[in-house]
Amino acid sequence: MSTEVRLNFGDYVTWGLIIAAIFVVWMWAGNWGRPPYPVVSEVSSYVFTPYTVVYVGGGVVTALFMGSMIFFTIKFRAREGYGEE
Repeated sequence: MSTEVRLNFGDYVTWGLIIAAIFVVWMWAGNWGRPPYPVVSEVSSYVFTPYTVVYVGGGVVTALFMGSMIFFTIKFRAREGYGEE
């Protein structure tokens, strides 16, 4: 019995969909990276432009990490009769 596990095309699609779903939830929870309150001055716009960039960047990193953890935990979990005999 071979213990080698290969990812097929469907696995990559599933992995990508999990990552995309987590990213969409992250963005929805943070109001799509918009400032938490209306921008009323020019100084506020200087503060909230980097805020949006950091928020979206953090969402990408979070989605990649959490999506990969969820996918690999489900894909490579220990199964009965797999491994030791």
